[in-house]
Amino acid sequence: MITRVFVSAEITNKERVAAAQENILIQAGSDSSKLKKVEKQNLHFTLTYIGDVDETLLERIKTNFSEIKFTSFEFNYGNIGGFPNSNRARIVWLGVDEDGHKNISKLWQLVSEKLANFAKKDNDPFIPHITLFRLRNGSINLDTLISNHTSATGISDRIDHLTVKQSTLTPLGPRYTDIITMTSK
Repeated sequence: MITRVFVSAEITNKERVAAAQENILIQAGSDSSKLKKVEKQNLHFTLTYIGDVDETLLERIKTNFSEIKFTSFEFNYGNIGGFPNSNRARIVWLGVDEDGHKNISKLWQLVSEKLANFAKKDNDPFIPHITLFRLRNGSINLDTLISNHTSATGISDRIDHLTVKQSTLTPLGPRYTDIITMTSK
């Protein structure tokens, strides 16, 4: 069986992040219909996208993944941003403060090194973020959408476990299933 997988850093404060999503929807007003909200249970930091794998390869991934050792850490959320950029955003995301960026980037590097033989090569720079919304159609200018909600400072969180997840695409959006989880030391 072929399985689509990725590695995530799980967050612990999903309630506060979901509340920030709701605030953005309120501020978006009529533009809110353009936004498809990521469900609360799906909020996470993607560290490495692996893609479609068979059972044999998945076992090798799980073996390498189980060797990862990391220490939990706290961080604060930061600015709201967009991909490919804030003027033509198709994805709206929540970033982190400077310390969070440094720590999550170190975690990304650690996971990338352990799973280098399996992960899709990505030439884009790593930007630690949680996807909050995807655009249903077209793109949106974030400066006009959320002029008063440019950050989520004051919301703190913690990363204390990593997960290899299966992603199943459905008409209602992706459904994630945990395959293996590693807890911090």
